[in-house]
Formats: sequence, structure tokens, C-alpha cells
Amino acid sequence: MRSEDEWLFYTQAAWNVDQATHIAKTLIAERSGELSYPQRLIQFAAYNFCLVSYFSPFMRSKTRSGKPIKITADEFVPDDMLGIHEQIKNYRDKILAHADVSHLCAPSFKDGFRFTSTDVYLSAPPIEKSLALFLEVSTRLIEKSESLQLL
Repeated sequence: MRSEDEWLFYTQAAWNVDQATHIAKTLIAERSGELSYPQRLIQFAAYNFCLVSYFSPFMRSKTRSGKPIKITADEFVPDDMLGIHEQIKNYRDKILAHADVSHLCAPSFKDGFRFTSTDVYLSAPPIEKSLALFLEVSTRLIEKSESLQLL
């Protein structure tokens, strides 16, 4: 693989995770009292976007030359943060990116129509823990990108 392709990939990966970091910071900073239903939906959608953006570099991608590339948790996620990383992966895979309904219960009509999950692990990961992970992975990706730029 050409080093320019690697540099482009890692720079894009760092941008994705940095974007997730800034949105998560904004969501935490803008927490307030009671939110209306549309406001909660917007915050929920923004947080879900953070999770998808964060996980994007961990999924298989292609370089300009067509070769597959992705980052690995072994290289970029600290050992003490692997749990939240896996929670984000499962949430992304089963809730956000695919129509996996194997974990859902029958719809509840209490407080409006909504589904509940049989798997507590599939609830949205805590934003504070996600933000700490985003910051760490972003730093490591920037360092990798900068090291490739020097080649």
C-alpha cells in the first residue's frame, strides 16, 4: 500500500473521531433541564451520528488503489476502554447500521409507541464514557497520521 493512501486513511479516520468528539462535547455542554420531545430526538440523532462516525474507521474501507484497510482496536483503543468500544460496536451493528430485531420485545404503547430491548447491553453507551474513548482514539489517530506525513 502506498504511504500516501495510508496517510489519507488515517487522516480521514482522525477527522471522523474528532467530529464525534466535538459533537459529544457539545451535547454534554448543552444539557439542560426538561427537553421537548423534538429536542430529545435531535440530541438522540446527534449522539447516534457520533457513534457511527467514531466506528467508521474500524470498518473495512478501501484505499484509492482498492486495497482494504481499517484500524484495529488492538492498536488504537486502550485496554481499559475495550468494554465501551465493544458496546459502541454492538449498538452500531444491531441498532444503527442494521435492522436486527432479534433483541427487541413487543412494542410498548405506554408513553407512545416504542420498542424496548431485551438486551441491556444494547442501550446507548453512556456519553461521558464514549467521549473519553473518542478523545483517546482521536489522539492516537492524529499521532499515526502525523508520523505517516513525515515519510
